[in-house]
Amino acid sequence: MSDAVETAERVGAGSMNRDVIPVHAMLDEEMQRQLEVGNDALAECDKRLDKKEERDAAKAEILARMEKYKATTERLKKTYDGTFTFRRKNMGDTLQIAIRQKQLLGGGQEEEYPDQIVNVAYFCATLERGVTQGPAWWKGPEEILDYDLLRSIYRGYYEWEESFRS
Repeated sequence: MSDAVETAERVGAGSMNRDVIPVHAMLDEEMQRQLEVGNDALAECDKRLDKKEERDAAKAEILARMEKYKATTERLKKTYDGTFTFRRKNMGDTLQIAIRQKQLLGGGQEEEYPDQIVNVAYFCATLERGVTQGPAWWKGPEEILDYDLLRSIYRGYYEWEESFRS
């Protein structure tokens, strides 16, 4: 049997019949199964890579939308230059902004205050959550001395946030 094809015997289910299957055919089936498993794993890797590339592209788009922001105020006769890095707000941020605005208003109803005060509270609450990095002069929204400057920075944030909706 040295020149003959090696064979393996398999007992049929529920019978004593024996099938003779060439060993190379069994190996081919196993190799085919492993190849299919490998192909499935490669396909999964390709999907993950596509998602990573999509995330990287979205991140690059967000970074491209960051803009150099220049704000000028008439009353202080000073120009404030600098780059702000914003982050998009999610539903949790929206809720935290509302809570913070209420805190800044002392827990009172918006109707109790002039519109400008309500706006200042909203601008401060929003910029506290939305600005991740600012220029050297930026110490936070509550440190701004002029309403027009605060409103100008908020407007920059608002326009940036709206750019994702178009």
